Amino acid sequence: MENAEKSAFFVLLKAFDRLVDVLQSMDMTLPKAVVVLTDDLWSYLASETQDININPALEAIDATVVDEQGANSEEILKNLYLYAFSDFLMFFSEGKASLEAAVPSIIDAYDYMAAQQFLLNEKEGKAVMLSDDDEKKIKSDPRYVGELTALKTDRAFAENIVLWDNVVAFR
Repeated sequence: MENAEKSAFFVLLKAFDRLVDVLQSMDMTLPKAVVVLTDDLWSYLASETQDININPALEAIDATVVDEQGANSEEILKNLYLYAFSDFLMFFSEGKASLEAAVPSIIDAYDYMAAQQFLLNEKEGKAVMLSDDDEKKIKSDPRYVGELTALKTDRAFAENIVLWDNVVAFR
């Protein structure tokens, strides 16, 4: 991988680790194959010598994703994580473009969480048509803003990494 790809890979791994922390704080668990692969991907970024088999994780994702018709918000949030992770894994067949596609997928998960919190707090959980002001409030959610800031910070940090062998230390 070139440095630009490594940087994008790093940013995504950091973002997935943060999102896993959020999901775990909500008592959600991810398929073991996805968790194991995430660990392997950190090692892969450090050395690029490890063979990566993404198939068990893809199979686990297929088995875990639920139909969103009638799903609760936690199931939908887990789906969003798994969709984003699946986008990320496309790197192994599609290359760098999939790395760029995965970032908006991660942001979507934070947008969803912010919107759900806004609806609960501001609209008493009722279905509503959001105004421009409502959208601005959602986009100012601390967790959402924090993730956007973290993505930028990680990108700047990754662009300055020279020795990728030790990248796992920055996990």
